[in-house]
Amino acid sequence: MHLFILPCLTTLHTPACSTEFVGCSPSLSGAIRVNPWSIDAVADGLYSAIKTSPEHRRLRHEKHWRYVSQHTVGRFLIYVV
Repeated sequence: MHLFILPCLTTLHTPACSTEFVGCSPSLSGAIRVNPWSIDAVADGLYSAIKTSPEHRRLRHEKHWRYVSQHTVGRFLIYVV
């Protein structure tokens, strides 16, 4: 099971939440990492995302958006092939 919510709506500045088991989790250093097998950990992670200040959400969102916009599947394939 993989949970990965990407900050996709630029006007909302939604925080990124990912499982601690996803390989790219360390790449998104500001993402909220949770253990998907622990209901309490998921709840705490989502609560933390909701309670993050708007300014902090905006800064995290901009950082993550730059990363995922630059590190696309196409770019990955160029390096692998």
